[in-house]
Amino acid sequence: MRLDLVAAEVVEAIAPATTTRVRVRARELSAYADRLAYWRVLRNVVQNAVRAAGPRGLVEVTLAVEDGWAVTRVDDDGPGLNAAAARTGGLGLSIVRDLTAGWGGGVRIESGPLGGGRVVLLTPVHAAATRENNREGAVR
Repeated sequence: MRLDLVAAEVVEAIAPATTTRVRVRARELSAYADRLAYWRVLRNVVQNAVRAAGPRGLVEVTLAVEDGWAVTRVDDDGPGLNAAAARTGGLGLSIVRDLTAGWGGGVRIESGPLGGGRVVLLTPVHAAATRENNREGAVR
């Protein structure tokens, strides 16, 4: 499935309801994941980042390929994370972890370059050669 299109869709749905600046930086990027699960995870993470950043804040969603993974980073310029919050994360993070594990991915919580939090979602890359050989079974 096209992660870049889903990311744009999530941001387009959230942006009109907030004064927080939310932007996406992504090229075309396909990966293996359940579309609805990825959409739910990303929406949850972006909404949390918007709340953390506040009404005058900034949230950036960046997609890239690194070491065989599609990497989705959600950064905010909010107050940042303390170590306990990053470890526990509450029910929302538990759901995010369960959904990402369901598509063979993972999630990390870190301090981000904007001064706030960073959530990193990992999704297996959808290789072109594999897509051609497995068209019938591929998730789109």
